[in-house]
Amino acid sequence: MRDWVLLDAAAATGFLQAKHEQLLVVGHSFGGQVIGLLPNPERLAGALVVGSQSGYWKNWPPLGQVWMWSATHVALPAVSWALGYFPGSRLGFGEDLPAGVAIEWASWCRNPRYVVGALHAEAAFARFSGPLLAYSISDDAFAPPAAVKALLELYPASSSEIRAVAPRDVHARNIGHFGFFRESFRDTLWRDAVEWLERH
Repeated sequence: MRDWVLLDAAAATGFLQAKHEQLLVVGHSFGGQVIGLLPNPERLAGALVVGSQSGYWKNWPPLGQVWMWSATHVALPAVSWALGYFPGSRLGFGEDLPAGVAIEWASWCRNPRYVVGALHAEAAFARFSGPLLAYSISDDAFAPPAAVKALLELYPASSSEIRAVAPRDVHARNIGHFGFFRESFRDTLWRDAVEWLERH
């Protein structure tokens, strides 16, 4: 996981920074968790994130804590070691994960300051001072409100805000972790996000 942000995302960001004075970041889930690790985070004009959270297991509500503790302390490392990969697609974790990715992510989720604490990245995250808007979706089991709030606390210099959204607000049955990007939300969630980005 650290390779994705420190190598892949860093290369793409560096390329864009060489061509543009200012960049706005849009991140989903993990993509919104690691803005502080991008090159020159102080040059980023702002960030909009969806389904992004601090993955520390205690940020979940009580029943979620039981699930997250079991996943991060037992299931992710044990199954990954046993099988050589983590079969996420069969266990409700999205895609299958290479063993190293699953084990590293589980270790971050055991750290109270998540990726910031695990990578000793406090100074890097403090360099991002742009506005940060985080969408908190009420039926997103992967990003409960407390975990979204905890993520924003990892960016101490940012003027951040949480925009809470429930499916009923946009006349939908569900949104979940990935639904924000369905075209059915073009005139609601997408328009709202675009308006925020255009203001910054």
